[in-house]
Amino acid sequence: MKLTKREKTLLICLGVILLLGGYYQFVLGPQMRNVAQLKSDVQAYRDEVNKTKIEISPNSKIHKNFKIMNSKIAVVSERLFPKIIQEKIITILDEMIDASQIEILSMEFSEEELKEMEKKKEETKEEDHVLRDLVLEYHGKSSEDGEDLVEDKNPQDEEVENKLEKTTITISYEGSYDEIMAFVENIESSPRKIIIKSLILTQLEEGPMAGNIVLDFYGLPKIHVQDEDYLNWHIENEYGKDNPFSVFSGYTSGSTRTNDSPVVKRKKYEFVMTVKPVTSDIPTVVMGKTDNRNSRSYVHADNPNFENVEFEIIEEEGKYFYKYKTQSESYPRDYENSKISFTPKGNEIGLNIITHKRNSSEDTSGVNLSLINKSNLKLNVKIDYDDTKKTRVNIIKNIGNVEVKR
Repeated sequence: MKLTKREKTLLICLGVILLLGGYYQFVLGPQMRNVAQLKSDVQAYRDEVNKTKIEISPNSKIHKNFKIMNSKIAVVSERLFPKIIQEKIITILDEMIDASQIEILSMEFSEEELKEMEKKKEETKEEDHVLRDLVLEYHGKSSEDGEDLVEDKNPQDEEVENKLEKTTITISYEGSYDEIMAFVENIESSPRKIIIKSLILTQLEEGPMAGNIVLDFYGLPKIHVQDEDYLNWHIENEYGKDNPFSVFSGYTSGSTRTNDSPVVKRKKYEFVMTVKPVTSDIPTVVMGKTDNRNSRSYVHADNPNFENVEFEIIEEEGKYFYKYKTQSESYPRDYENSKISFTPKGNEIGLNIITHKRNSSEDTSGVNLSLINKSNLKLNVKIDYDDTKKTRVNIIKNIGNVEVKR
């Protein structure tokens, strides 16, 4: 059968169409679908990247919560020694001995060991696990599900987790009652926690009192940069006295304290606030009560600009109360209707604000502080290390008997 020219043309066109259709169906189509899927994947990854950038940005909730957690952990651990350095502990005790004018007869150190801190009574169990609770909170867990924090945990791991470095020092001494009590007070007011395990006092027939005191020192490795003054210390330098047991100039055995030899007392503040740059690892504003070791009284704010902060003291029927707030947090939580009772340390109430000089022109963080004192005591506010050219602490409201010193 002979095909006409027209039929040949039609057959050629049909072949071309079939060829193109097959190419599209089996080659081009799958490739186009793959390209479309890849474009969709690229967009999904871009969305994920943008979401991650938002989450890790300084203004994200996660970043702010991380800085708040840093602050809480630093507050809870700041009074513990970062590690046991026997030579450094001797110089610390030497300063206390020198200040109290007590006479030391002997000082005995135990071997350093890993030891669990003694448990408190059951009713204070909640306070005993402050560090553990902060770690659980950091990992998004509660105390109830804390056992799942570490997988495949065995009993040996659990025994090691709660142990700290420990050394015990037994000190034999002589001195007047005032000198011995001054020594005890210096230990109790130490910026680092020293536990008085036992104290024995004996009245000698003639002369001063004598006895023994047993002190426990615990070392806890810190996860933040802390205790530089303790760790950055070189034994070859000269510190204190050559012999910490030697009697110093002006000492008289059994003598009572005179006005010329006072115990060195540190200024005690009931409240403290830190104001830092936004580039700091902790929030720009942290405020709390100084003797609240579990940091529950602390409020935070992380603001690249000025944060509004209010601090109020109230007196009712001879009792004293406090409350304070930032723009995002308050203590107590029901700020308008609640307040927290406390006992002032003296005849005035102290607030210490510790701040820093600005590190660049972009450093604009600070506080606008309102001070309200509704009590008969003076509120003494001490601002340390502020920037003299561009202050971080603006006092915008000052009600009652308030004195601010810079």
